[in-house]
Amino acid sequence: MKKISLIIALLCSFTINAQDVSGVWVFESIRYENDSLKKDLKPISSTDLLRINDDSTFEYTLARIKYKANGKWVKEDNSIIFSYKYPRDTVREYNIIINDTAFILNEDGINYSFRKAGIDTKIDKAFQPISDFFSKLIFFKVFGIPFVLMLLVFSAIFFTIYFGFPNIRYLKTAINVVRGKYDHIDSHTSIDNKLAIDGDIKDTIKDESQDGEVSHFQALATAVSGTVGNGNIAGVALAISLGGPGATFWMIVCGLLGMSTKFVECTLGVKYRDIGEDGTVYGGPMYYISKGLTERGFKNLAKIGAFLFALFCIGGSFGGGNAAQSNQATIVLKDLLGLESNAAGALIGCVLAFFVGIIIIGGIKRIASVTEKIVPFMAIMYLMACL
Repeated sequence: MKKISLIIALLCSFTINAQDVSGVWVFESIRYENDSLKKDLKPISSTDLLRINDDSTFEYTLARIKYKANGKWVKEDNSIIFSYKYPRDTVREYNIIINDTAFILNEDGINYSFRKAGIDTKIDKAFQPISDFFSKLIFFKVFGIPFVLMLLVFSAIFFTIYFGFPNIRYLKTAINVVRGKYDHIDSHTSIDNKLAIDGDIKDTIKDESQDGEVSHFQALATAVSGTVGNGNIAGVALAISLGGPGATFWMIVCGLLGMSTKFVECTLGVKYRDIGEDGTVYGGPMYYISKGLTERGFKNLAKIGAFLFALFCIGGSFGGGNAAQSNQATIVLKDLLGLESNAAGALIGCVLAFFVGIIIIGGIKRIASVTEKIVPFMAIMYLMACL
């Protein structure tokens, strides 16, 4: 019996020592055994990939500076030796600790932790080139400032001045509209049937399409649902971390100016929307771009502009509309629940997609009915967290 136990122990020991290090590993963190060992490791980021091949070659991708280091590797007992030519001929030896999902390289008291690349990493890697392409396309700089920033800010300043500061003058009116103070104007029904024609007061008959499909509050809740969290929490935190406390001031200024842009967008959206025979409302920028420019005599430009907006809107729905929110939710859930699976992100994303899909498939009315119930709680929780 003792001999059998000894053999099993030896086999287990051999399995651990000879465990295959090949595969794709994602950099996770650095831990220093002593604070005096800390050094500048800025090029390293959490998107770095270490690919160890079976043919004794390896490739380390420094995602932040977009550089790949290639070389050879040799495993000796509990250590691994890498030889490569970045930034010069280099040979480095690390002690290794490895299991099915974790891989730690120890060099002189510095631990570099990696995790096995799973479906999450494969998805990130597949979309990384696409993300980089559009990032360069959208955020190209003019005089050292991103052009899209200049376009948004200067457009907002123009609308604010041209329309006489609607973001300030009509603030009270906007609040009253949301409160429902003017809902009776939309319904415009007559109490005295003698004065009514098909339910409308005589001489004040209006287009029934003015009612819309959702209430004023539901429209607001639907819009706010996409900003509380991604914009007010994650976006603000990111801006402050990159630009310091002063970024808060400029966010407030841009927010006030952006109210004028939103005023123009909403007004055009209502003016040029279409109403189906069943009362369904169709509208948005692609409608007022097409109709508005056509009225001005730019028929071809109207078609091209509307098509491009609709096309880019689809791309935006994947990025800013879904990826950012689901990514933030995934990070929080994985941290709270202690999920370490390499497929945890993909699974959480599928669950979120399922529930969101149930709501979206129901159309704007179902979206509005859900958001009007959830958004108030989101806003209250957000304010309480800030306090």
